[in-house]
Amino acid sequence: MLVILSRIQFALTVAYHFIFVPLTIGLILLIAIFETLHAKRKDDGYRQLADFFGNLFIVNYAIGIVTGIAMSLQFGTNWGGYSSFMGDVFGPPLALEALIAFFLESTFTGIYIFKRAKISPRFRVIAAWLITLGTSISSLWIITASGFMQHPVGYEMASDGSKVILTNIFTVLTNPYTWFMLLHTVASAMLLGSLFVLAICSFKLIKPKLGYERELFKKAAKIAGWVALITSIIVPIIGHRYMGYVIQVQPTKFEAIEGGVPLVTAAFYIMVIIGMIIILLSLIKVIFHKRYTKSRFLLRIFQWTFIGAYVAIMAGWVVTEVGRQPWIVYNLLKTEDAISNVPVASVAFSLVTILLLYVISFVIFIYLMRVQTKKSMATISYDYHKKEEH
Repeated sequence: MLVILSRIQFALTVAYHFIFVPLTIGLILLIAIFETLHAKRKDDGYRQLADFFGNLFIVNYAIGIVTGIAMSLQFGTNWGGYSSFMGDVFGPPLALEALIAFFLESTFTGIYIFKRAKISPRFRVIAAWLITLGTSISSLWIITASGFMQHPVGYEMASDGSKVILTNIFTVLTNPYTWFMLLHTVASAMLLGSLFVLAICSFKLIKPKLGYERELFKKAAKIAGWVALITSIIVPIIGHRYMGYVIQVQPTKFEAIEGGVPLVTAAFYIMVIIGMIIILLSLIKVIFHKRYTKSRFLLRIFQWTFIGAYVAIMAGWVVTEVGRQPWIVYNLLKTEDAISNVPVASVAFSLVTILLLYVISFVIFIYLMRVQTKKSMATISYDYHKKEEH
């Protein structure tokens, strides 16, 4: 029971954190594109789009940081055996993530949040692209540790077999499993971000009373549609190569996908089917963009397509993590040996507490997103009328 509850609690914290991480990575890419177009074309509409989605990015980014802290605490509370076993390997990538990626990401995010109204268009572009780079690098360091868990390299066992000792950080950093995971994850996040932008645009374009703002959201939808199509094609291409590598280094996971573990099999096919549907919808969106902007049917579909992307991402995570079982570190440490020796009642209580806190925080998240949306729409309307007066 202790193992089951600990796994459920960690799954909950990771899944909830992963609501915000891929959206952060994907959304900032679209914002960087809008900022670039604003600086290049001198079209103030792109600046308004960058500000609109930038405000939503800020809320998502803040909640993502909080949930990330909650997730990291799991290693010290429920997974003491894992922390002791993996500390030498897990520590350096996370330290590098904090020193390099998070420093870059947080510094320019702070500038973008508090000073974007005062900095030049060119510096806004630089800040947005550096945040995009920072979030991707941040993913690299975390996925490096995860890649080791999937395919351990660059290590030796301690003489007593109690832990792994890092022997070659370069080998760990160049682990092919890590790079397949990274490319697949980042491309999926960018797909999600583009579909999220399309969802917001669809919600706005379906309103009959929308005035000047309609042209803005048409522009955003056109760009997001192209990003969605490109990334939706890239994701399965990477995924196919990824699967070929998995067959070589994790044959038991491939057997689980083929039918040995029903949950893994179902998750894999859900991911694939949703991916194919998204490619088709993205293609329709790009080809029939003008029709999309006027069709209530298509607008309704694209209001919710991003939910499918979330489901596919979570399904992929299930394939990756559940498919590795019973190992938490493949062929080195079993999940049942990685948990902390704590009372079952304590884990059950913390699980319920975390669930309640997450429900509350998600309600707050939705509320803040709605507030920022309304505030941004009011700002766009004010800027337009002020411009018309002059």
